[in-house]
This record gives sequence, structure tokens and C-alpha cells, in this order.
Amino acid sequence: MDSRDVWLRIFEIVRPSVSATVRLVAAMLLAYAFVVVLMSSAAQSLVTARLADHTPRIDYSSAYARLETAYTAKAAFAGQEAKARRLERDVATLKRQRELAMNTFESLVEPVQAIVTSGYCGLAASTSIQPNTIDRVMARIDRCVVNAAVPAADTTEARAALETRHSLEMAGRTILTAWATMQATMPDVDLARAEATRLNTLRNSAQDLEIPFAPIMMLRTRPILGGALLVQFPPALLQIVMAFFSGTFGALLLTLVLVVYPNSPLMLSRPGGNYGERILLGGLIAVCVYIVLGGGTAVLGTNNDFADDSANFRAFSAIGVLAGMFSDRVAQWLSKRAEVFYGEDGPAATGKTAHPKVQDSGTPPRRERGAGFGSTGGGGADVARDPRREEPA
Repeated sequence: MDSRDVWLRIFEIVRPSVSATVRLVAAMLLAYAFVVVLMSSAAQSLVTARLADHTPRIDYSSAYARLETAYTAKAAFAGQEAKARRLERDVATLKRQRELAMNTFESLVEPVQAIVTSGYCGLAASTSIQPNTIDRVMARIDRCVVNAAVPAADTTEARAALETRHSLEMAGRTILTAWATMQATMPDVDLARAEATRLNTLRNSAQDLEIPFAPIMMLRTRPILGGALLVQFPPALLQIVMAFFSGTFGALLLTLVLVVYPNSPLMLSRPGGNYGERILLGGLIAVCVYIVLGGGTAVLGTNNDFADDSANFRAFSAIGVLAGMFSDRVAQWLSKRAEVFYGEDGPAATGKTAHPKVQDSGTPPRRERGAGFGSTGGGGADVARDPRREEPA
């Protein structure tokens, strides 16, 4: 026996266990998905009931959009507020630097101003020494001292003033730089503060909706996989999702009942079918029932809207679960509804479909079992034969 045969033998041994494990995990995931959808629908139902008393009147989707905007603004407000405060701190720091530089400049500029007032070095006596002119003034005084253009009596004072040249020039540059940076930063401060104010207004605009939406916030903030996504769906759309998962859950439930209790007295037309196919069929037929019943006018002769926000989610869930469990009977029920709506020969006016010929045995027609949705009879029994519908042999 080579290695390939060994691996095939091992695969044959473990395949049943692996298959059973995969099916069990899939069943648990499907059941979890159904529970999450059901929880989301229940939360939406509670919120919708509370919004009915809200003034002004507002629907679920509009209220959720407002609340989502408010929570987004709340999350962005902290960052914008921090940015505004940081910029304000930067401006305050620049102001302090400018004030310190101004104090240094004013304390050192008096000797220089005295020389300028004396009219030496070609400087006008009325010249005012400012941070933006200190470089030019000090350069003029330095040339005067070098060229001996200053009287001997004032040379000492001029040399003393030149000793403060570096400090004065540095203080002047600091004053000018701080002032320019402040002027460039102030618009950013104003914009950041205005944006923070706007976000603060937005985050407080939906405070009246926080209490009605408390069940939804529980699904959004708790680690419930899928809950935060489902509550974003409008109720009408979530009903379709719930119909599908209710049908798959019902089919899964019946499948597990047949697996655990193989001798169950449940009456099925033809028990069988693969695991996945039966569950998928349950979901699809539940959606079909939802659409047919939701039509209202076509089937029930009414104008009831199943997509109304006030619709009972329990009713939808019950219909979907039963449709998934007894999909064979529901298929017959849908078939009879189609026969009532379209007629015996379908919507086409021509091209009748031939019916199989049946010999009249003289016995009364046998009644079908499970003709109606939710009946207790078996869904797969023969349909009652109506002699009026039979073609002559």
C-alpha cells in the first residue's frame, strides 16, 4: 500500500467527522445570524414605537441619519477642539516671546536713541528706532565710529551703544518673527474654533433622539458581530433580510429535528434533499412568501403595506420560520394562490397547456393534504381531482 492509498484511507475515515463538524459550525453560524437579525428587528421596533411620540414626527431612517451625523460630529469634535486649543497655545507662546523681546529692546534702545537725537552720523534727530529699523541705525552708527565722525565727548557713549548691537538686533528680529507668525496663525485659530463650534452644535442637535435610540446604541457599541451593520438598514429593507434568515432558520430547525429524531411523525411530502439545498430553499421560499403577502392587493385584496415601519417583526419572523420549516406545503399554497390569480391556464390567452387525461373511476375525488399554508396534513399528498377540469378521455 503506497502513501496515496494511506491518505485516501485516512480521508475516508475522518470525512464523516469533518463533515459533521462543518455542518454543526455552519448551523451555529446560521442560528447566530438569525438571532442577530431578530435582535436588530426588535430594537428597530422599539425605536419606531418611541419615535411615534416624538415631536416633530420623524421616521426611523431620518432619525438614524441625524443621530449618525451627531455621533460623527462628536467623534470629530474632540480632535478639532484639541487642534483649536493647540493653535491658541501657540499664539499665546508667540505673544509672550514678543513681549519679552519688546522689554529687552526697550531697555537697550535708550543709549542708541540718545545718539540719534544728537544728530550724528547723518541721522535725523526725529528718527524713531523701531525693531524693523534697528539694523540700519546700528550700521550707520558703526560707520560713524570707525570714521571718527562722532565727537570725542560722545565716542564712549557711541561705543557703549554698539556693544548692545547684537542684542538689539536679535530682539528686533524676535519681535518681527513672532508678530508675523501670529498674523499667519490667527486665521487658522479662527477657522479651527469656528469648526469646533459647528461640530459642537451638530453633536448636540440629536440629544432628543438618544433616549429613543438606546436599544440601537446597545447593538452599535457592544461586540455583537453584524449588529452595527444591520441597524443601519431601514425597517423595510431589514424585513427582507429577516424573511430570508427566518426561512433558513426554520429549514435548519426542521433538518436538525429529522437528524436528531429520525422517526419523527412530521408529515413531509418527500423527506430528503441535501443539507445545504434544504436550508437555501427555506430562505428563498420565505422571501417569496414575504413578497406575495406584501403585495396585499394582488393576493389579499387589501392595501396593507408590509413595509410599514409599524409592522410587527414577530409576525414576519413567524411566517418566515414556518415557511422555511414546511417549504413543501408553502410551495403548494403558493401554487394555489397563483392558480386563483392567473387562472387555470395561466395569464396567456392562447396556447393552453394540455392536462393529463384521467379516467373517471366513479369514485369521489380524494381531498389533498396540506393544501393550505399552515394546515396539519402532509404537504406532499396528491391534489384533489376535480372532474370538471379533466379533459375527456
